[in-house]
Amino acid sequence: MQLTLRKAYLGLPKGDLQDSCAKALRGAETQFDFEGRSLWSDSSCGRFSGVMLRPTEILDFVSSGRLDAGFVSRDLFEERILNGFDGKSVNVLADLMSSKLFLQPVQWVLAVPTGNAAKTLPQLRVRDAPLTIATEIPAIVTEWASKNGLIVATEKSIGSTEAKAPRFVDAIVDCRHSGQSLKENGLQEIEVVYESTIIFVTNTQVKDYDETVREDIRQLALKMTKFIKSLI
Repeated sequence: MQLTLRKAYLGLPKGDLQDSCAKALRGAETQFDFEGRSLWSDSSCGRFSGVMLRPTEILDFVSSGRLDAGFVSRDLFEERILNGFDGKSVNVLADLMSSKLFLQPVQWVLAVPTGNAAKTLPQLRVRDAPLTIATEIPAIVTEWASKNGLIVATEKSIGSTEAKAPRFVDAIVDCRHSGQSLKENGLQEIEVVYESTIIFVTNTQVKDYDETVREDIRQLALKMTKFIKSLI
């Protein structure tokens, strides 16, 4: 009796990463057409079934094997690992070399109010008290600060990070694209803390029948990588 091979299940990110991932998939001759409010779609090539989810959920579902593969941001992946996430269950197959903006990594930058007397890292290092920082990636910021001789106390920010300084904290670490938003909120960039891209990850234990699912995922990663390299 011959077994019917199943499709590979992919997690597709909703929000900022959505357009970049769709572009990479199209470059790999794989497209998902979501009708109406449906969050599930089969791929144009017929080998994948995709579901739209938040990136945090995608990482959890890939790690547990409930998804075979999916797209997440590298900063999310690194932040979770620094907080105890077991990265051994997840394998990075491709780096899309982008985040919200295609082929342009997103930069997380340290910024202080423009009126701050300390405007360089050496000046911040000699503060009498720890530098309080609001950020969505506190574990990454803490590790970076330790490597750069900066004593900090981080506070987890849930959005609107640029509004936090100077009323609530001394500084922020937030995503910077054009830099205009920082200026409009009275902030000055000091240093790039972290660069993040979109990564395509798979569960390390994917195995189904004759490895067809694993090979389909591997080929998709190779095609996306080839397409991205062709644009450089």
